[in-house]
Amino acid sequence: MITDYAKAVIKSPIPFKEGVYIGIEDNNGDLYATNRQAVIGWYNPMTQTFEVANVNAGFTVLLIGRI
Repeated sequence: MITDYAKAVIKSPIPFKEGVYIGIEDNNGDLYATNRQAVIGWYNPMTQTFEVANVNAGFTVLLIGRI
């Protein structure tokens, strides 16, 4: 569970099986400006969701896994 800063729960549009790689890219430079790193929680295959923190508007998420 993420307890640091503001967080968001993102739902995957495609149901993946376990073992999903999640990458996140800050598109507007907020992480660099605040000297923080993105925090990514574990993917939950039952709900198709994962949590992210420390990212503001303007980010890209990459999911790689088996469908």
